[in-house]
Formats: sequence, C-alpha cells, structure tokens
Amino acid sequence: MKRQNNFLKTVLLAVALLVGSSTTWADPAASFSIPQNLGSYILIGQDNKGGNGLTADGVTLTGCKVDGDGTCYTVGTTSGETVTIQFTFTAEAGNYLFSFKSGHKEGTSQLSLSLKNSSSTIIWNNGGNNVAIAQTSSSWTPIDLHAFSIGNLEAGETYTMTITGVSKTGSSYYGNFGNFSFHKSTQYATSWNNTENIIFTDAYNTGNSISNDWINSITVGSYVEFYTYTPSDGYYYVNGTFGYATADTDNFTLTIDDVATSTTEVNAVNYIYKNSPDNYQITNELTAGWKKIRVAFPGPTITASFRCQGMRFGAYDALPLTGTATLDLSKATLGTTGSTTPKYENPEGSKNIGYCKDGGYVICYVNNNNETAYYNFNAGISKYNNGGTLKVTVTDVATSTVEINGEELVITEGSGYASQTLKLTAPITSGLKEIRFDFVKPLSDGESDNFLFNFNNVSFYKRSLNESYDYTPVAATDVDVVLTRTIDANKWSTIVLPFDIPSSDITTIFGEGASVAELESGDANTLTFTTTLKDSKMKANQPYAIKVASIFSSKDINGVDIKVPASTPPTQSITDWDFIGTYSSTSVPTGSYYFKSNQLYQRSAGHTTTMKPFRAYLTYTGGGSSPAPNFVIDGETTGIAHISADGQMNLEEGAFYNLNGQRVANPTKGLYIVNGRKVMIK
Repeated sequence: MKRQNNFLKTVLLAVALLVGSSTTWADPAASFSIPQNLGSYILIGQDNKGGNGLTADGVTLTGCKVDGDGTCYTVGTTSGETVTIQFTFTAEAGNYLFSFKSGHKEGTSQLSLSLKNSSSTIIWNNGGNNVAIAQTSSSWTPIDLHAFSIGNLEAGETYTMTITGVSKTGSSYYGNFGNFSFHKSTQYATSWNNTENIIFTDAYNTGNSISNDWINSITVGSYVEFYTYTPSDGYYYVNGTFGYATADTDNFTLTIDDVATSTTEVNAVNYIYKNSPDNYQITNELTAGWKKIRVAFPGPTITASFRCQGMRFGAYDALPLTGTATLDLSKATLGTTGSTTPKYENPEGSKNIGYCKDGGYVICYVNNNNETAYYNFNAGISKYNNGGTLKVTVTDVATSTVEINGEELVITEGSGYASQTLKLTAPITSGLKEIRFDFVKPLSDGESDNFLFNFNNVSFYKRSLNESYDYTPVAATDVDVVLTRTIDANKWSTIVLPFDIPSSDITTIFGEGASVAELESGDANTLTFTTTLKDSKMKANQPYAIKVASIFSSKDINGVDIKVPASTPPTQSITDWDFIGTYSSTSVPTGSYYFKSNQLYQRSAGHTTTMKPFRAYLTYTGGGSSPAPNFVIDGETTGIAHISADGQMNLEEGAFYNLNGQRVANPTKGLYIVNGRKVMIK
C-alpha cells in the first residue's frame, strides 16, 4: 500500500475544468456539502504525514487503507479483500458529474456504485456495469478517469454514496482509487465559454508540458481530457489555435463522448500545417448533458515545437444575427487562395476582418434555429482606395448543399465607412450553416497591392414573417420582408404586423378589393371598426380586421422599418376591450373572442384554441360576464356575431345575412342565412 500512495503523492489528480483550489471538501469536524469550489475533492483520510490517518466525519471505510498528502486522497486494499467506502452529504438542486481516478499494477478489480436518499431509496447506480480497474500498467500510475452523470439532486436532501470494490486477480495490492468529486452542471456550463480558454493545468493530461492555457513540448501519444456540460441539444463548437513549425503537416484527434451513455458524438482528425496557426471548429450536433472532451496527439512526428492554446467551448452564433448580436468573427477560420501571402488581418479577440485583399477568405459557422427563411446580410464596411467585392456563400453542413451561391456585395472605390446590405435571393434552411466570405478583386498589371476594405458588425436580418413559425420583432431599418399569411377571400379575419403600411399600399400588398378596419370603440354590446385608418396607415404592432377579395398567401414587401412592440404581446386597448396580436403560436384565453369562417367565436372552458402568428383576438375588460357583441364596420352591422360553445349562432332573430356575413335589409333572389340556417329566395 505504501508503494502506491508514495507515488500518488507526487501526482496532481486534477479533474476540474477551471482554476480552483486544491483544498478539501470536508472539514474533519463537519459533514459534506456539495458542491464546493472546482478543483476541490472529497476528503477521504487526513494528511498522513503526522501518522494520524484520520477520516472525515460522514465517511466510513471497511477493509481498506487510506493515505493522503493534502492533494491526493486514495483508498487501496490487498487481493482477496472487499473494500467499502461510504460518505453522506447534502446537495444543492441540480445535475452533477461524479468522478474519481484509479490506477494499479498487480491485478484487477471491480467497483460498484450506488446513491441513496434519506429514505434509503436508490436513486442512482452504475447500472450493474461495474467499473473495471484493469491491469494495464507496470506502475501505480492513476491512468484512468471515471465519470458518471447524476441528475436531479434535490436541495437540502441527504444522500449517501456507497462504493464497493472486489478483488478479481492478483496476489498483492490490486488497485487504488480516490479523489472523488461532485461538480455541478452550471459550474461548467456558465464558466467555460467563448470568452474563457480552458486552463490545461486543471485538465487530466499526460506527456505534455503544460503552461496555464498552453500545451507545449507535445510528444507522440500525449493527450488532455476535460469536461463540460451542454445545457440543451444543439450545435456547439470546440476550437483552439494550433501551431507547428518544423514539419509540413501533423495531426491531432478530437473526441467528445457523452458521459451518461458513453456514446462518441465527435471523432475527428484535424491536420496541423507548418507555420500556420489555425482555428478548428466541430460541426456535429451534440445532445444535452455532460461531455468528456479529449484532445490527443498521435503523431506521427510531433515535436516540442508544436503548441496548442486558446481552446474554448460554446454554442454557435444563431440566426438571426441582428443589431448588437453580430457574428463573432474572432472565431472565424481564415484562409488564402493562390498564395501564402497574408490577405487580411484578424487581431486576437477582434470581430473585425481587416486589410482584405484579393484571394483571402473567412469561414464562419452559424446555427439557424428558425424555419427556412429569407435574410438580409448586413456589414459595416471601411472602404479604401481599391474597393473590391465581398462574396457570400452559405452551405448547409449536414447536406453540403450550397444555399447562397457566392452572392456579391460590391464595395466601390473610395474611402470612408458605411453600413451595407445585400438581400440574399434564396432562403436559408434550418440547421448548421457554413458561411464563407471571399475577398475578390484581381489586380491589373502595375496596380498597387493596397488593401481593399475592412468589414465587421456582420448581421443577418431575418426577412421572413411566416404564420407557421414564431416571430420575434427586432428593430431594423429599410428591410425587405417576405410575409406568409393565409387570408381567405371575402371573409373578415385579423392581422398584426411589426411595420407600418400606408393606406395607399394596402391594395398593392393585399390585392384589389382588400379592406382593413381599425377598432375604434367598444362597449358591452358592440365592437365598432372603421376603414378610415388613423394617420392614413396600418400602424406597426396594432391589430386590425382585414378582408381580401382574392386569397392572400405570400408577398414580398420591401423597404419597411421593423419596430419592437411597446408590450408583449402587441395590444390595442380601448374602453372595455383589448385587441391582442400574436407573433407566436398562442392559446386563446377562455372567454376571449376570435375570428373563424367569417364568424366571431368565443373560447369556452374545456376547449383549446391555438392561434397562429400574425393574427389577433379580443378580450372583454369591462367587468362582469363576457358579452356577445355585434360587429359594426363603417356604421353597418355585419353578420359577424358571437358563436357560443355549442356552435349555435347568436344572430338577430329573423334577420337576413348574405354569405359574406353582411346584414341585408331588403333581400332579393339568392341564398341567405336566417336564424342560423341557409334560406334560398327564388
């Protein structure tokens, strides 16, 4: 036992991803509280230099020996024995990663683990898949790291972890294990991201010279391992800067395993080029949960001159990218066609691509979490003497389909800075996208090789307003949009949009014969609308009633200013009524009114009515029971009336209504609705 512990005293068994102290997690006079600082470990045994060999409160040991030096706390036993270690703790609510190290040289063993709550109910175990401590080394080096995902621990609950080891082979020491740790998911998910590099001194590593966030003097066969937590399914990047100076190429491998399922979600080989630091990004979709990330250096010719630094993990930028949420060009991959001469600059951490010349290009990745949609590409451009062309190409990563094929934004010659817009002419589908920017301007003989332009503040404004998908208005000026909203012909419906439409443009957009009516007043019995719109326009984020002469489905509307509503959802309030718009799929509240088939329905209890985006419903705010209002447009009472929960129309007794829902005072020949039934006058 002394042999293994003396060796372990010289090894830092760091599992934590971030900088943290190496203090213990439990005072001898106190019980455990989980989690503690990253970089700390559960105390199993006191510093043995004084010979006391004490263990912390809450820990029981059977058939094993303990040693520690303030950094490593290990448990070991001899062949034929059964070892049990048990500790009790209270926890914060959340998901945890439980991990420990193991190592040996003279035999094999197996460990089983279980976690019980205060009622002695097993809430987690390692599923009968006992942890094997196999004999794979001629020393006691702790070569194996074991990690388990444990979810949904409750705040203040008392838990007991029991670990039982059984010797399988060997005549002497059969193994050691220790440095138990509990790390909460939020500690990882919020701490290591695109603004903070991984600290490799806190990662489990072998064969490397480590200096904070640098790996130097890398040798063949070396690797580092660390953990992170993905809070949801999605596309994430792992990137870093790699440099290699003494050979043409070499490579490293990147693997990402899901801890809970042991599934390998990423297994990639990346090449390292001589004298060319590069950023590498993964394009795999990851599931939610704990991930083990391993960067290995298999060779064939890695030497001390190779370095790895600046590794980061996080979610890709997501479309739409608008306003201050612009594309982070500091995570871009930079390339050059036709020459090794630099064609641009991208200062460390900068979101600006500068000194762009012919033949340079930039590759970025963004994740379109939205529906298939049209976008405007926008960028801030600093122009210099020669100008040039910025080409935009968008490729779907999963299918390798080119969705935007090198569309061009021409940068005129001259000087100065301007925000420029390129209306992309094809839709971008959902999923992870590779976006490539090429800088193009072949220089004529004798032309000065001055830089052409800089660009930054890159954004992609969504132009699609589609009733099949939720929409969040983001302020934008002079945007071309595509409105997709089904409106049946000759039937009153509702609409709300995040931009103004002048009255003079209503016919142009919605077709000849279209009518838009504004809610003017209301009381318990009547809703009064007028087609004479205030300020001679449909106002942004104000609901309206609308009727078209021909079915409306989709329309390109150019040059609008997107406005953010003052309230969410957008609402027009008058005496006794709220007219409430929808930009997302919405369940109509009980008692509220909505349009359907040219009638005004009331949402009844026990029924669920879901309204699509770009529509509106009415809620009575006058107190008392909801009325059954008449619907009046331009002073004329229409046939649009309340329909109760049983589907019977509350129309005026004996009144005649045409099929458009309009009341007819003197009916002639034709088909009418009377008392809720169709009546033919011949």
